[in-house]
Amino acid sequence: MAGYVVTQAVGLNNKGEVALNAWTSFFTEVNPSIYRGGSLTSVADRFRFLEGINDRGDLIGEGLNRNRASLWRDGQMIDLRTTFFGTTAVDGVAVAINNKGQVTGAMQSSFSQPGQVFVYDGTSSRYLELPANRGATAWDINEHGAVAGQFEPDRSDFFDGEYLGFVHDGTRATVLPTLGGKQGYAYGINDAGQAVGYAFTNDDAVIGGYLYSGGTLSPLGVDIARDINNRGWIVGTDARNAFLYRGGQVHYLADLLVGDDATRWSLYDATAINERGQIIGYGFADGRDRPFLATPVPEPSVWALMLLGFGVVGRVAWQRRT
Repeated sequence: MAGYVVTQAVGLNNKGEVALNAWTSFFTEVNPSIYRGGSLTSVADRFRFLEGINDRGDLIGEGLNRNRASLWRDGQMIDLRTTFFGTTAVDGVAVAINNKGQVTGAMQSSFSQPGQVFVYDGTSSRYLELPANRGATAWDINEHGAVAGQFEPDRSDFFDGEYLGFVHDGTRATVLPTLGGKQGYAYGINDAGQAVGYAFTNDDAVIGGYLYSGGTLSPLGVDIARDINNRGWIVGTDARNAFLYRGGQVHYLADLLVGDDATRWSLYDATAINERGQIIGYGFADGRDRPFLATPVPEPSVWALMLLGFGVVGRVAWQRRT
């Protein structure tokens, strides 16, 4: 994005549309935008920051007033703080939206209370019931309204800033196990209720990405798993390498680059994947950190890697397994 030095890719829908935030130098100005069909459209007249986009084009983020979790739908802005029955939250953040227009994130009911996970169902919002905690947030919501996130247990053996992951099916919360250590985080959840994230090992010095499925938490052999689609494909980062986990194998995206971009690009994080297998994340090229959108092209063995707003900059070759 010309004139901006830092760009975030914060949301991806199944149409390949991407929610972006771009900052000028010294972070004095931000331009929230939507990447759609090869062009960028600013939404700075509605949002200070964006957090997500669904297939309908609904947008979530921070409205023009600071700390107001907001939803743009059908040409109208909804201040999600005002959607609770009988009360109004004082501030909050909307983090994820599904294709039904359900939204999750964290809200504060008062300035003296820690943030708690909420779900907006399209009409009203409610707080999710979690174990006693000193604060919680959600990171993802699936099409059934199930939420993945983390909370800070209100227990003497947990210090400030130490968390456990959870999934909430709309009725009850399940606290996720760790990999033998004390802490864990849940970042993504698909429609089957499979969740991904990372947790600490028994010495609390090493982290490992995991898949939580059917009540079992399984290590993936990577650092952090960030998202999972309904095919069970997982993306994340491992030793500063963006990866796709599929069919029990880890594919480092940068290792699959061909042509000039094999030396030009270093891809260090993959943050989201949609149902078409498109991936957004971050890499380093031409002396700068840049977001990327990797899109499968019609040939089954080839992926195209696109730099948001600047056209095609590389190709990823990946032989699909039968």
